[in-house]
Amino acid sequence: MTLLRNTALFAPLAFLFTSAAMAASTTVSQVAISGTGNEAVFRFTVSAETPVRTFMLSEPLRAVIDLSDASLSASDVFYPAANQGPVQGFRHGRQADGRLRLVLDLSEPVVMKRLADQPLADNAQRLSFQILATDATLDVAARAAPEKTAPAAATQDKNEPVADNGDGDGRAGPADSGTLSTDVIDDDASGTAPATTFVFGGTPETSPAGPAAGAASPGEWDLQLHRGLVESGFLYDDARPADAVANLQFITSATRTLQNGLEIRLGARIDGQYETGGSDSLQHLEVEYDESWLRYRADDWRFTVGTQKIIWGRSDEIAPTDRLSTQDFTRLLLDQRADRRRANPAVRLEWFGEGWNADFVWLPIFREGELPQRDSLWYPVDADSGSILGLPDAPQLSALVGNATFNEGASGDGGGGIRMNRFGRGVDYAFSLQRVRNSQPYFRLDESLRQALLAGTGPMPGAASPPLAFDAVYPRSWVVGGDAGFALDAWTFRVEASWSSDMPVTRENLAFDTVSAWHWLLGAETFPGDGDLRLTVQIAGMQMQDAGAILDQDSTLTLLGEVTAPFAANRWRANLRYWIGVEQKETYLNPELVWTAMEPHEFYLGMHLFDGKSRTIGGFYEARDMIVLGWRGRF
Repeated sequence: MTLLRNTALFAPLAFLFTSAAMAASTTVSQVAISGTGNEAVFRFTVSAETPVRTFMLSEPLRAVIDLSDASLSASDVFYPAANQGPVQGFRHGRQADGRLRLVLDLSEPVVMKRLADQPLADNAQRLSFQILATDATLDVAARAAPEKTAPAAATQDKNEPVADNGDGDGRAGPADSGTLSTDVIDDDASGTAPATTFVFGGTPETSPAGPAAGAASPGEWDLQLHRGLVESGFLYDDARPADAVANLQFITSATRTLQNGLEIRLGARIDGQYETGGSDSLQHLEVEYDESWLRYRADDWRFTVGTQKIIWGRSDEIAPTDRLSTQDFTRLLLDQRADRRRANPAVRLEWFGEGWNADFVWLPIFREGELPQRDSLWYPVDADSGSILGLPDAPQLSALVGNATFNEGASGDGGGGIRMNRFGRGVDYAFSLQRVRNSQPYFRLDESLRQALLAGTGPMPGAASPPLAFDAVYPRSWVVGGDAGFALDAWTFRVEASWSSDMPVTRENLAFDTVSAWHWLLGAETFPGDGDLRLTVQIAGMQMQDAGAILDQDSTLTLLGEVTAPFAANRWRANLRYWIGVEQKETYLNPELVWTAMEPHEFYLGMHLFDGKSRTIGGFYEARDMIVLGWRGRF
């Protein structure tokens, strides 16, 4: 039988795995400055989460943003001078320790505040900084001790890449010098940087280049909370299986930079679920590992051994080429894309070249997808109705499912793959080849029992012994895929497709089999008027080849996307995630109102609404409509 059969809905989230020259693992793109009068907003997109440090400089006035291990995309290298409100120009430069430095030249003293980040497709983020002019003057003498003042003339370090002077020709401007000011508000960092000598484009004479900004110094542990969640939900459908639910989740890590290019990370997570008001209550709390690895980093490659989250692909919500990651089904679709993955043991080699990168992965131990508890609202088997998610209501199944046991678990290795990615020439594209076991489990009836049932000699439904059993299987499959992304005016387009050699199905006689299948997706994303409103729309499909007579859906077509709209000076955000079946009636909606004024804390009120035919996600869970209230944060 099938579990989570609707591949389109449960396909992996996406991650835009691009990198830049000089081994930078994060790409900065879509740089934009808008403003008038005494206010401006500076925005840019990062391809992956990265530490950010902000501070102010005086003599002359500048706002500085440092990003660890990052590089500016080719299309944004020579961004023109801004002349927007108090922002007069934009420059950039790379520091000796790998930091990308973004500098805004100012016409007057300002206060800079980091606004709420906007999650994008492929694990990318849109960062925004509000810049407000202030009448307060900079009292340099009061903010820095005499020994901390900058030298009158700074010498450019010949080994330091020069900074663009903002005139568009790529030439280095004069070395920036001055005293650090503390007129900055950074809601996402630990606060303002201490007053110290700083020379833009060179190394201060009093301090050699250190580790990347935001990272721990060698020998120190960098502690981070990657995700915190406390949530309560209230079900209101007349046929609801429970009255209330509660969830908590904390994912944390400690990272330490060792000597000679070595890094170590120790990660852990806590997950808890509580459900009450139904025939069966649920109380579950578990602690397990998260990303825990040892990494060696060289100039243009890095090697990582340990538990990791490896997410390939470029698309939003559904990534046809993402087959190496371990999926997390414990909260179904309630979480955002990047939070539906578990770490799995892996050996990984990444190479970063000029316009190319390569990713080689081997999974020595297979880790199957994480399923909900048997009594959970989200478990994909309903023993009371005798139905399995993804299969139609069939008489030959109902009695069997209602009296069967479902055996989970797997052993062996998980396979591996290679991905080659090309970027920086207008169109980013990648190709991948994988021999892999999909972490999404598929239940099949024990073959000997199936034969006995068909012959009329096996245990009948309801018999006490021997029990009926369904076993989870994870067929190995060759996966060949490709993806591409490009920008056209204000739109970003993504295309992704893959072919799989062995996709599990159930025949009408209840026999297990595999067939080949195509998965594809077309998507577009835009910020209308280069504002904060974000729109994404995607259409995804699956088509089996020569499937014949099966109980599964041999094709799917789904429209999905998201609308995100910050308002009230970025203190609030309205979201709507949507999932609409085209071939079959199916709807999932997740409207949400979020208070973001206390970044990085978010307090939200939302709903999860399901509807559709019984074999679809929306139909199977339609009695689970709920209102949720919660907190989440990342530190």
